[in-house]
Amino acid sequence: NFDQLEYQLVLIASPEEGGTAEGAGSYYYGESVPIQATPFVGYIFKNWSGDIEYIDDPQTASTIVTMPDINLTITAEFEKETSIANTEDIQLRVYPNPATDKLRVSFNAIDPTFVSIYNLTGQVMEIKHLKGKGRTDVSFDVNEFNPGIYIVKIRVNNMNLIQKVIIHP
Repeated sequence: NFDQLEYQLVLIASPEEGGTAEGAGSYYYGESVPIQATPFVGYIFKNWSGDIEYIDDPQTASTIVTMPDINLTITAEFEKETSIANTEDIQLRVYPNPATDKLRVSFNAIDPTFVSIYNLTGQVMEIKHLKGKGRTDVSFDVNEFNPGIYIVKIRVNNMNLIQKVIIHP
């Protein structure tokens, strides 16, 4: 008869004012642990660093850590959002605004893209990873969202584009 040992998963947000990292705690060897990095408004998630060999995808804000038989320290890296002056080629459309049941996002992409919706506290409401190139259209079901102002962030062509939307289901 033996006791199974627990190992510590320590999560750090860097910089601290950039966002939060959730999922820290004590876990058993082999346990699959969901972790989530959530940027605050004005920041974006860059990647995970530290003991990343145990992470399914260190480039994704929401991923899984498979606990080894050691303690881990993993850092969610955030960076300040940069505003983009030249966005004519992207031809971004976010509509309708205000949205009631579906919110549509349309743009030109040359690289894999992330489209995410955040509430004003920086919580990710929904994120979609799109691999297509050229004209890209994506829709979000927002009829379950609380009424309010939301931020749509499009990571496209190595740029971040931000647009505020009103959702009133």
